[in-house]
Amino acid sequence: MTLSKWRVLSVFVTVSVCAFAAAAAERPGTGPDKDKIVVYRDTWGVPHIYAPTVEGGLYAMGWAQAQDRPEEMLKNFMRAMGQSATFDGPGAVQSDLVSHLWDHYGTSKRNFLKIRPDIRRQIRAYVEGINDFYAAHPK
Repeated sequence: MTLSKWRVLSVFVTVSVCAFAAAAAERPGTGPDKDKIVVYRDTWGVPHIYAPTVEGGLYAMGWAQAQDRPEEMLKNFMRAMGQSATFDGPGAVQSDLVSHLWDHYGTSKRNFLKIRPDIRRQIRAYVEGINDFYAAHPK
């Protein structure tokens, strides 16, 4: 191959790779860092998160987790609420009783404001990422 053909080929490959990377990257539309957050999925679908702040990264993590594991997230929420028997059947009643006995949900709600403000912001960013994903993808 001549030098000019190599140049054309290298430009073509570079443009193709950039176009693929842009197509594979997802930018969650809202959240603390808005347009600066990028969730890039590699060849195997593993999310790689790029964000300028911890809150932005946690927002994207919530978004990606909601996208990848919707049933698992719902089940974990139901377990924390003491309602896992609704999807796991009678075998989960004991787990639900323990959850109600220890009042996991109520304790969490009552003590949330006792958590350091920076950690609360991070938790809220993660939850906002989850909620925004489901708002953008209601099905």
